[in-house]
Amino acid sequence: MTRDGKPQRILVTGFPHSGTSILRKLIGNRGDVHDLPFEKRDIDEQELAEATKNVSTHVVVKFPLIPENLMTDFDDWLVVAMKHPCDVFGSMSARFATDDTTESRVRHSVQDWGIFADQWFRLSRKRPKGYIAVKYEDLFDQNFKTLRSVFAELELSFDESIVSSDRSDRIVEESVDTPREEPARLEGKQHRLFRHWQINQPFENQTNKSRAYLSEEPRSEIDRLRIFADI
Repeated sequence: MTRDGKPQRILVTGFPHSGTSILRKLIGNRGDVHDLPFEKRDIDEQELAEATKNVSTHVVVKFPLIPENLMTDFDDWLVVAMKHPCDVFGSMSARFATDDTTESRVRHSVQDWGIFADQWFRLSRKRPKGYIAVKYEDLFDQNFKTLRSVFAELELSFDESIVSSDRSDRIVEESVDTPREEPARLEGKQHRLFRHWQINQPFENQTNKSRAYLSEEPRSEIDRLRIFADI
């Protein structure tokens, strides 16, 4: 709780396809966290009131891609996920059935990822108030050491049932019709079924798997960034 008795806000954000939906749901799996399943840019007073009514100490939401002027001081918590760009854009290729990593996809280009990565590294070094930097690849190492650290910073206790692969609930509540088997990759707006299937898979390390969908052209574009040597 904050000093005024309201639940602490947790905004989970990062570049698209960086594991933000999974990270948000892992935090929201705690019984004392009020989980908002839809993407929003803030948590309003009505939602804080509902969380208070439910005796929640925290309320979490997935925040769409952060703006270029990422806030460096936040009243509560900003959890920012980073993932290797080959997996990011490989995941996009799998979902959208295309290798398009150009400016034509708004805020989803390799150049946009480079801008985001610059901010992530800069703020990770400064560690401003309320800022928690998370590498997707680290979430699974050493018996979930990084994930446990994130929970500790948020003043939440960690329970291993949170990362159980036998998950009965969905990462996004709207996906009640998620197919049990992997559907064909679909283009454009018709990718909804594949999207819901993809992000609702059991919590397991997908590092290096998505990049199999990436062709040489986007790989070369990513290689030219030379910013992710430490990821």
